[in-house]
Amino acid sequence: MKVCGISSWPPRACGIAAYFAEQSDAIGRLGHSFDMICHTDGGCHAGNPRVHPIIDVNDPAWPGKAADYIAGNLKCDVVHLQHEFGLYQAGVHENGERIVELVRGLRERGLPVVATYHTLIGGMRPKHRKHYAKLIPLTTISVAHAAYQVERLQDNIGYVPDNVRYVEHGAHELSDERVAELRRLGREQLGFGERPVVMLNGFFADNKGHEYLVARWDDIYPCLQNARTLLAAVGGIRVPEQQRYYDNLVAMVGRAQWPENVRLISQVFTPEEFLASLAAADLLVAPYKDASQSGVLAHAASVHTPCLARDLEGLGAFCRDANQALIPFTADVEADMEVMAERVVEIMNDDRGRERMRRDIAAYVHNVISWERVAARYDAIYKEALERARGASGPAADAALAAP
Repeated sequence: MKVCGISSWPPRACGIAAYFAEQSDAIGRLGHSFDMICHTDGGCHAGNPRVHPIIDVNDPAWPGKAADYIAGNLKCDVVHLQHEFGLYQAGVHENGERIVELVRGLRERGLPVVATYHTLIGGMRPKHRKHYAKLIPLTTISVAHAAYQVERLQDNIGYVPDNVRYVEHGAHELSDERVAELRRLGREQLGFGERPVVMLNGFFADNKGHEYLVARWDDIYPCLQNARTLLAAVGGIRVPEQQRYYDNLVAMVGRAQWPENVRLISQVFTPEEFLASLAAADLLVAPYKDASQSGVLAHAASVHTPCLARDLEGLGAFCRDANQALIPFTADVEADMEVMAERVVEIMNDDRGRERMRRDIAAYVHNVISWERVAARYDAIYKEALERARGASGPAADAALAAP
């Protein structure tokens, strides 16, 4: 089957670009081929005829131009769209209406559309409810990352459309030997040596909540049995706001009682280096303020790194399914962060417990979220999309296409 993917794409520094690169590679091993439609600022794609950087989000006509290009030049069987508002944002506008225009244009040209949602949160804002109520019926199949996201559509848009499925965020299934190799590489590159490491990881951004753990390290550190334990915040910087966030963390560390036991590392990693950085950790902490799901957690699972994450949307679902540890998510943030501090101490002082978390997260990859299993589910979804497109589109889709 020939698939047209629509997404950000490497070498653009973007988690969804990395996600779809891994996902399409896994699906491709089942015999499908991909052409990629991506942004004009996505990097150097010269010499790669399968990558088409034609999305200019500052051009209001881009949805129609993209639909024409796909229908006229690529002759694909199905279109697979990665949906996340930030991917298509122009200025201060979320560009949601233009995604609706794009999907409508593709369907009007006879192309089945599969959309994978990266911000299908359980408690939507009113404007997101309106957006998804328009968009989901237009797609041939819409894909969420967790079962609860499908169930919550009843609350958010008034019903659960019959064209919605869910497939978990995929992860590489690596051998114990490969994980050990990545751990050695990451510890060598980051200069950790044999020190135990509590890690924050991902692009530096306010929603990550890194400052919660950095601010409490002076209280956590004296309670740890191993005095050589290091807190490391590791990640990249793409935009000025992230630089300001990182600089604030630097200032916080400068005021810390034990600054020699906190390390901030600003670096944009290659895919292997990113996995190696996560493998170098003994515990990954994700105290996010806002998120739908986290690719960082999925990659941590690939290298069997124990996780402590906020009980927030897909992060909470991931940790429960993988038997990992949770930080509460309530209106009392201070109380939640006190629990986080207690759990960091408990986990880091319990070697057997961390080993059990490692085994559980590795089993979760093998049994549920390996890219091999995820690819098989998307193979079935592509086939279903073709069947749905060949048959009656259904009253919801017909009404969506007829809507002004």
